[in-house]
Amino acid sequence: MSLVALGLLAIGQAVFIALLLVTLMLGRAFRAWHRERARRDSDDLIRAAHRWLVREDDGHGFPDAVDASEFGVVVETLQRLSSQVAGDRWEFLLSDLRDTSWFRGVMARATSSFWWRRLAAANALVIVAVPEDLPALELLITDPNRMVRLATVGVLRRLQSARLVEHTLEIAETSRSVARRCPLEVLATAPGLDLRILSERLTSPRGPVELRMLLDLVGELAVPGFLDYVLPHAGSSDLEVRIAVARTLGHFPHPSSNAALLSFLADPDWQVRAQAAAGIGAIGDRDAAAVLGAALRDPSWWVRLRAALSLRRLGEPGLRALRGAQAEDDRYAYEMAQYVLGLDDAAIAEYSGPSVVDFTEVALTPLAA
Repeated sequence: MSLVALGLLAIGQAVFIALLLVTLMLGRAFRAWHRERARRDSDDLIRAAHRWLVREDDGHGFPDAVDASEFGVVVETLQRLSSQVAGDRWEFLLSDLRDTSWFRGVMARATSSFWWRRLAAANALVIVAVPEDLPALELLITDPNRMVRLATVGVLRRLQSARLVEHTLEIAETSRSVARRCPLEVLATAPGLDLRILSERLTSPRGPVELRMLLDLVGELAVPGFLDYVLPHAGSSDLEVRIAVARTLGHFPHPSSNAALLSFLADPDWQVRAQAAAGIGAIGDRDAAAVLGAALRDPSWWVRLRAALSLRRLGEPGLRALRGAQAEDDRYAYEMAQYVLGLDDAAIAEYSGPSVVDFTEVALTPLAA
């Protein structure tokens, strides 16, 4: 290749790099300008909303300001306002929005062929939905796109519908363990949740996956009446169901829970024994100190750790059991007891609890023990 060609190639590369740098700088400047504009528009909307709430305008200022703003800015502003305004005042403010072109845009996006527009509609309806919007919400919560479905679940914090609850349970059942936390958290914090739906499903679960999901939700709710629906599953042949039962029982301080967890300490699978040991500590069954002391000699390191932590949480009876572990009797029990006795209270609080470790996440192999 000639020197002229090489020189032209070098010049072309330099020009390309220069254009790329200019494009990147212009893009950054544009994004900064757009963020600043969105912030100013959001602040203006909030001021208009407060004027509307104290009736300092003619009643059209806030809706007009909403129609003059970008769709995303309105959604962000309503999210901010929802933490400042509540009750009837919030509902009055939202009622005026339903006559705006912005809200008509929400409903149009709900049936869009583009998933990101349906996602924007779901994010908006989570804030402003009323019972009349249930048909649109049922379409969104069964949307082919998972992100749209997960976003729509949040509407249960505003509206209660048996169909929405059923769809949310299906979303949780078909999600992986990390993504499952979102719908379960919404259900656990949803006001006015119809608990009969959960009790009926717990009585006749469609399979072990659904049962484990329901048990996790019941543990989050910790409603005492659910204990009678949890205990019958303690004898399940499914390992992960028994783990879930042991984890759930740790949220129900009751003699029946204590008895079931103590029986789990004799389970053939170490994951169940470890979860049961953690549950006993969470309940605070001081009469279980002797049994937990025996669990310090379990072949599984996880069981020994959870037993020692639970003994520490039981107060003086547990401390006596830990101090009573002797190296000549069982070296592993003694080392675990000494380790836990050396932890401060903050470490014990962080380490302990029935749900700190989900033993269904631990590899089902002898090496994991």
